[in-house]
Formats: sequence, structure tokens, C-alpha cells
Amino acid sequence: MRVEAKVEDLGKKEKYAGEEVYTHVIFAEKALSLAWQAKISGGSNSIWKVHDELPEIIRQKVKETYSTWTDFCAAIKGIEMTHIQDGVKKYQEEKEVRERTKAAIAGLQCIQQQQRRLPATPMTPVSSVSHAMQATTLGAQRSNQITTSNAPQTGTTNTNPFANSSGSQGNLFRPPPPPVTEADRDALNRSLVAYPMQPNHVAGIAAWHNQLRDWKVKNGENAQIMAITGFPLRPGGAPPGSGECYGCGHVGHRRTEMRCTAGPINNQERTFCTICCCILHSTTTSQVNLISNTGGEFDWLNDQALAPAPGQGNGEGPFA
Repeated sequence: MRVEAKVEDLGKKEKYAGEEVYTHVIFAEKALSLAWQAKISGGSNSIWKVHDELPEIIRQKVKETYSTWTDFCAAIKGIEMTHIQDGVKKYQEEKEVRERTKAAIAGLQCIQQQQRRLPATPMTPVSSVSHAMQATTLGAQRSNQITTSNAPQTGTTNTNPFANSSGSQGNLFRPPPPPVTEADRDALNRSLVAYPMQPNHVAGIAAWHNQLRDWKVKNGENAQIMAITGFPLRPGGAPPGSGECYGCGHVGHRRTEMRCTAGPINNQERTFCTICCCILHSTTTSQVNLISNTGGEFDWLNDQALAPAPGQGNGEGPFA
């Protein structure tokens, strides 16, 4: 039989011999009972072994130099409750600090893993997931420009699957994006909770502006957009991952179809939308996306919806 004293249980009471007794007293009673059964209670045999396994809070008050188990266990029972309560409080505080530090280290490791997956390119920094997704559409955009333009067609479509319309290598052999991990999903979910999409009314737009200010303070104007950083999306737009257009943020068409009726979203939001599309399951929701201007405070976004203008919104119609 083995008895054990745990820091988490110190300062609490449990039922013992029909009475409510503090756990350190119960431990001392059980230890003494075992010593009696082993016929060593009158000596100091093995006291040091038990002493070494005691919580630090008890070892601060009880030494291993007692001559008998009776004296050793009596010393444990005689520890002041104020000492135990203060020790447990300090232990819990230190435990919380260790857990926060561990979580912070795990977050940094997650960021480093995502950064290692990013392609080395001087273009606008995006996550490895969104960069790969955007790359797969470039060839299609170039070829569709001929058929979707209002201008007369001046050339023939390049039918060579190994090259695009500009004569360079096409998208056929581009490497696939890395697989989405649970860490990616967890990071994205935390970002969506931190910056939830606001409704498209005066209060919602004001909340969006506060989100943008908060994001800029935490990450900086030129921060790399990743799942872990998130990004505040325009109020009233389609939910992330719902098949929204990466040009205007609405659903029902693709960016390459050139059917956008609202102003273009900024590059940061577009990048975050591609990340969401890859990680989230598809949903379908359609919302009106008219936003008022705010002055020059958000010029760093290069977003038409945030540019100074005499009137409100990107087009005709009231706020949703």
C-alpha cells in the first residue's frame, strides 16, 4: 500500500474516520499506520525516502532528521494552515505562468512552421496556402481576359496546356499547396473569433474600424497575412469560405468572370479570404456589402471602400 500527498489537494478536507480532516493530516495518519504495520514506527528507517517525495510546501517545514516515524508524522500534522494556504496559492500562480509560457512557445512554433512553408518571393507576402491557390488561377485569368473583355478579340487563344498566353510556363506543373493541418484550423478559428464579421450598419462599420486599428497595432501595416494573424473582413460581406469572389467579396460569381458590382476588396482581405477558402468547409450566404468612407486613416490598406469621398458607399443604395 502506498500513500501520496499532492499539492493540488493540500488545504482541502476529506472524510476520514467519520470526520472532515485536512488532507495533510490524513496523509500523516496513513503513513504512520503503514509504519506500524511494517514495525518500523519506533525508528527512522525509510523516513528520508518518504520525505523526498513530499510536496515542497511540506518539506519546507518538515525535515528528514526525525528519530522516529511518530515524530515525523506529528511534525506533518502540526504544519500551520496559513503556510499551506500561502504555498498552494504560490504554486497555482507559478503553474499558470508555466502554462501561459508553454502556450506562447507553441504559438511561436506554429508561426515558424507556417513561415517555413511560405514560398520565397518578393511579391506581397501571403501564407503558403493562399499563395498556392492564387497561383493556380493566374493562367486562367490571362486566358479569360480575351473572352471576357468588351473589346474585339485581337488574338487566338493559346491551346498549349504547357504554356500560358504570355508564352511562359503554365500552371500545369505547379506544386500543390501543403496539406491543411489541425494547427492551421485552430489558428484560423481563433482569428475568426478575434475579428468576427460585423453587420453592415453604422455601429457595425464603427466596430470594423476598431478591428482594423487593433489589427494594425498588433501586426503592423506590412504584416504577413496568415491564418494565425487573421484579418478584419468588410461588414455585411459573405462569410469567409463561402465561395465568395476574391474581387468584391460577394458570392454568385468568380473574380475572373468580371461580374463584380461593388468596389474591390483590399489585398490583405483578399489574401485572408483565400486562406479561409482552403481551410474552411464551404457554406453559401449572400449579403449586401456597401461601406462608407472613413477619411485617410486606413490609407495603408489601399481599399477604395475606405478612401475619402464626398458621398457614402461604393455604389448606389443605402446601408444594409
